Amino acid sequence: MRNATRLRLVDEGDRDLYRTLYSSQDVMRAIGEPLDRETIDAQLSRVVAHNRSNKPGHRAWVIETLTDGHGVGLAALLREGNSAEFGVMLLPGAWQRGIGTATIRRLLLHAFEEMRVELVHASSQSTRAGVIGRLLAPFNLERQDSERLGDSRWLLTRDRWMRERCDLPDPADRSPVSRDA
Repeated sequence: MRNATRLRLVDEGDRDLYRTLYSSQDVMRAIGEPLDRETIDAQLSRVVAHNRSNKPGHRAWVIETLTDGHGVGLAALLREGNSAEFGVMLLPGAWQRGIGTATIRRLLLHAFEEMRVELVHASSQSTRAGVIGRLLAPFNLERQDSERLGDSRWLLTRDRWMRERCDLPDPADRSPVSRDA
């Protein structure tokens, strides 16, 4: 229970965590170049607007520890039609504690069972593909060549998810995604 977390929708009060993650060289290594403060703040405003929207679509959550409620990362589903890209960013102190894996379980459940998408995918810079591939291995995502030069991409279809029930979490893990998601 030491690493137990919950997800809650990102709001304006999460600016410091958002800035810390998106400006960190270590965190951004698998994603891209760290962002400047103005770009981060503009991105946060768009995320908050999406989270407040009533129509289904993009959602972003803060990953909070249950023990103290501190934000240790961000998780997102970016919907485009019948597919969604997912991503998880964690502060370095939250790495290798099972938080990423638990968060991905929740995102996949939400994407397939709540959003009802047909395909989920994730991507990273190819230089980090080994690390990301190991993180995604329990979920049976299929690695494919990315359309973007220098990127790796992983895919999971609804059919495969339903057929293999890819590493479903315990029933207790179903509740921590906020109902507003």
